[in-house]
Amino acid sequence: MKIERSGLLAMKKNILFFIVLVLLFAGVGFVLLLLLFNKRSIEKKVNYAYATPPPTLSLVKTGPSDAHTMPISFPAFHMSFRVPSDLKTNEEIDPTSEDTQIGSNFIALYTPDTVIDPQKHTPSKGAKLSINVVNTKKDFTSEENIVPTTSIKEAGTDLSVIPAHSALLNAQNMKIYSFPSGGSASNSNWIYSAEAQIKNGSDMLDITFYCVDYSNRKASPVCQKVLKEILPTIGVIKQPTPKVKKSLQK
Repeated sequence: MKIERSGLLAMKKNILFFIVLVLLFAGVGFVLLLLLFNKRSIEKKVNYAYATPPPTLSLVKTGPSDAHTMPISFPAFHMSFRVPSDLKTNEEIDPTSEDTQIGSNFIALYTPDTVIDPQKHTPSKGAKLSINVVNTKKDFTSEENIVPTTSIKEAGTDLSVIPAHSALLNAQNMKIYSFPSGGSASNSNWIYSAEAQIKNGSDMLDITFYCVDYSNRKASPVCQKVLKEILPTIGVIKQPTPKVKKSLQK
């Protein structure tokens, strides 16, 4: 009788041990499944974050041309101007290029006589005008960062491109440099760099017109003419200056 009871007791202990072991494995399995599920959820959230692009600024826009000019607008900077209607975008002058050379703060335009190297996608003749706008600069670009050291002696200014009767531009808020690109006389190009700073509300718009003439080595009547036609047409939509709240006096 005692032997039967001890056998039953041992059997009960074995069953209880088996139940505890099963519960332990079940608990560990549940924890592992929970961790795996959470990991996948985190990975999905991370992937979603990477897949969602940040908001972008509006691209530079070109409008329909009239008989002589074409409008160009920078919506992100509330400014616009007009350019000669025969200037071409990179898509028009180099259809095989993957680069449109149009962004939210820049655009490149080419004279109609521009010749593009189909392999390098760079001009070998004609002129290229690059226009760039930023609102994060406080000072003009220094001369040493514009004019190559080898071109200092030949560099000069050309105040004739500054509009005579402009409400926005004058000799005080513009810097003009005219110079050769450097290198040997056979591969040197003539460059015009015109930088203007215009206050608009709380922003200081810094506008750079960089014109490279690939057909002239000593001067560039083409770049000079283009700048004289564009600069007087610059206009900005006036932005309100933020009001500073006065602290209450006790």
